[in-house]
Amino acid sequence: MFFGPADVAADIGKAGDSMCAAVWDLVLPVAYKLIEKGIPIGTLVLDPKFAKKRLAKGFFAACGSDASLLARVLMYSLPLLQTLH
Repeated sequence: MFFGPADVAADIGKAGDSMCAAVWDLVLPVAYKLIEKGIPIGTLVLDPKFAKKRLAKGFFAACGSDASLLARVLMYSLPLLQTLH
């Protein structure tokens, strides 16, 4: 299961603040219950130290945002796509 902190932040009126405590106060208790049941949990965060803490607690975590990861994929894919006819 994937938790999108940016989406949670927007849902609770904190758009643009995916690292705020209110977001993680909602996400972490649910995520830990799922991890205890053996369900893999993933998320994106903006702080590498926070990501490292989540990894130590059983998360799959990456640093970045949806937009930054999409931009990176497009940057590397564009040369390939330009060669297709």
